[in-house]
Amino acid sequence: MSSTAKNSRKSVNIVNTPDASPEETKPPSKGRRIRDAFPQLSLLAGTNAPLIPCASSGKKFLEALRDSAGEDRWNDWRWQMQSRITTADELGRILTLSRGEGATLRKSLNSLRMAITPYYASLIDPDDPECPIRKQAVPTLKETLIAPTDLLDPLHEDVDSPVPGLTHRYPDRCILLVTDQCGMYCRHCTRRRFAGQTDTARSSEQIRACIDYIAHTPEIRDVLITGGDPLTLSDEALDFILSE
Repeated sequence: MSSTAKNSRKSVNIVNTPDASPEETKPPSKGRRIRDAFPQLSLLAGTNAPLIPCASSGKKFLEALRDSAGEDRWNDWRWQMQSRITTADELGRILTLSRGEGATLRKSLNSLRMAITPYYASLIDPDDPECPIRKQAVPTLKETLIAPTDLLDPLHEDVDSPVPGLTHRYPDRCILLVTDQCGMYCRHCTRRRFAGQTDTARSSEQIRACIDYIAHTPEIRDVLITGGDPLTLSDEALDFILSE
């Protein structure tokens, strides 16, 4: 771990999507929608699409999306990230939702993020509300219920954070949170207060502050790099973090 003075370090731009064309290097954002990426698909037009599709229409939607994207883009994780399903209307064109489910989903999304890649959506049984993959990905209104014993930070990561982005609870190890972005936001995540709030990596300055803390704390021998999903960072950013 380097303890070189901050002003002598190389400048590294921490970005979320590596090794792609200029269009693909744009970090996936909350505003990115499938309908924006593929306006030529009538299924994506939205205004006349039924709120409660049958299972076959959901499958046709994904098949049309895959055909339009092509196999190379469908198998490209960057495209999957940029094309994530993030709204109740988008989800309603893929899964069978009752009107009650659509309404409760919108309420849940007022406080908690949803993001499902097209590939992951293709694994869900569109007609089975008990599908385990669906339960992992799709919010329910129960998530908004707060019990008297519920904790915002159940693992006390914020309490044990000497600098933003780093948790140091045990003497010889720490957690480095380099991004709040994931390909999909799991409903059981214990870090939902953090995951998906900005859909971006931490700034170089924030990461350097964490590295400085680690460099000046010789007791630390293990550093867990996490987030979010750290593999959404560029290769250059990961190399910078690991080499420091």
